[in-house]
Amino acid sequence: MEEMGTTVDKLEALFQKAESDLNYVSRKLDSEFSDMSTEAGQANPKDLVDRLQSVKKEYANLVQETAEIQKAQEEAAAFFKSQLQLAVQTIQQIQEKSGMEDTEKTEEEKLAESVVGLDINEKTASDNGAPQDDSSNNCEGACASPDENTAPCEDKQGPSAADQRVDGEFIEVSKEEFMSVSSLVRGRVKLEDVNRVYQVLYEHFRVQGNKRALTTQDMSKMHLRITGATGEAKLKVLRALKIISLNPKGEVKWL
Repeated sequence: MEEMGTTVDKLEALFQKAESDLNYVSRKLDSEFSDMSTEAGQANPKDLVDRLQSVKKEYANLVQETAEIQKAQEEAAAFFKSQLQLAVQTIQQIQEKSGMEDTEKTEEEKLAESVVGLDINEKTASDNGAPQDDSSNNCEGACASPDENTAPCEDKQGPSAADQRVDGEFIEVSKEEFMSVSSLVRGRVKLEDVNRVYQVLYEHFRVQGNKRALTTQDMSKMHLRITGATGEAKLKVLRALKIISLNPKGEVKWL
């Protein structure tokens, strides 16, 4: 046991001596490099190597931090976009139910579109919850390849009232269209009164070709009763049917 302890002490002494020799050589090299650099007027090569290793390490850390920041930004942008889209859809549903939908985009909506890349007024069938009807496609297929066992397709329906209005025709608001508007918007207004206002506005904008928006005073001079809850409801019904636009000031434009 004593011999083993002596051997261990000798090995430990050898390791200590080797470590001391290495430190001496390192200090001597540093001194020589420093003297050579001073005489030659150049930087110490060992210092340059150490600095280069330090720069590489710092660069690797910066690259890793940048990647983590970029990932966090992408996740935050995706979350913000999804939340904004959900908020926009909710606002659109509220506007449709209350008849307060406006076709003109606000500055905030334009800013959101430019920053996030969303179309604020974009509405899809899935957003509105309306199932798609493939019956017309099936009918077209049956007509394209007639079969003696297949009943002939009926003639397609003509253009809707909305399409005819787009073409410039005056088509009175039907009872079905009128009842399709939320009761919160209709209030106690009558269909006949809505069509009377609609006809006067049609003649002013479409027939006479006026483009300037009509104010409440202008419409009063045209003998239109559009003040009060029932009077305002006439304009709101026409706006809900996409016939006119109505801004918060009560000014009316033709769509």
